[in-house]
Amino acid sequence: EEEEEEEEEEEEEEEEEEEEEEEEEEEEEEE
Repeated sequence: EEEEEEEEEEEEEEEEEEEEEEEEEEEEEEE
């Protein structure tokens, strides 16, 4: 059970990182 929870947390973190990267790219394009 713990392993599954950890995997889910990692996936969420990865998704957040991807979103942040996308936002950064958008900002760069605007500039």
